[in-house]
Amino acid sequence: MLKPNKPRLKEKSPKKPSDKCYLLYNKAQRLISYRPRSESELRLRLTLYVGKWKLEHSLVEEVLQILKEENVIDDFKFAQWWIEQRSEFSPRGKRMITAELKAKGVDEEIIREAIALLHTGEIDIFGVKREALDEKILALGAAMKKQKMYKTEDKFTFEKKMVRYLVSRGFDYTISSEVTQELITINYE
Repeated sequence: MLKPNKPRLKEKSPKKPSDKCYLLYNKAQRLISYRPRSESELRLRLTLYVGKWKLEHSLVEEVLQILKEENVIDDFKFAQWWIEQRSEFSPRGKRMITAELKAKGVDEEIIREAIALLHTGEIDIFGVKREALDEKILALGAAMKKQKMYKTEDKFTFEKKMVRYLVSRGFDYTISSEVTQELITINYE
């Protein structure tokens, strides 16, 4: 038996895309399967494929609308997920996380709400409940990883390099100084 040429959509889709839209819809689903994406990021990637495959540009908006209706793309949940991933695997301060999310095309208001929510109370990211994130603890985690490189340095040089490192990771100068002083107390006294 021959297989049909066009792939099938999920049954839960409230609005079925047009035949020309299947290719783009499936590409969007594939991109989202790797990791969550912001609406703007997905729009940019799909626009590249529209040009490559010589499709109509209006199909991008049609696909994005279908994905929104299916709750597959949501900038607020994406921002929460991004902050959580950064906090767990590569600790960054609010300033740097804000810049990264802006680069991903997330609205400033959504970024502020996501950061405020993550730093107060219990949070729920894609169904997983987590405790609030403390920026000082994140800075301490980043500093603990980096301190091995600066172990041979004298106290003054260690302080200067560690504060500079933490500030470059987006942490506030005050928090960077406090964390560095704690490490100096542990390592040098």
